[in-house]
Amino acid sequence: MRVHPFVDGNGRSTRLYGDLVFLSAQCSSDVQLYDWDFDKSAYIRLLREFDQHRDPREVAAFIPVYSP
Repeated sequence: MRVHPFVDGNGRSTRLYGDLVFLSAQCSSDVQLYDWDFDKSAYIRLLREFDQHRDPREVAAFIPVYSP
């Protein structure tokens, strides 16, 4: 059974879901998007640390945003 539509798509599905939630939570006309072009190994390290302490602030601060 597959939970997501891509063979290796857990990350892609998560990024899509994150983008949709982030966009829907914005109230201003100055739309911001996540910038998913970052150091993947550092991101995975932060996710593993998050699994230990469940504090999302470090992961959230790591992923930059930009205005298109």
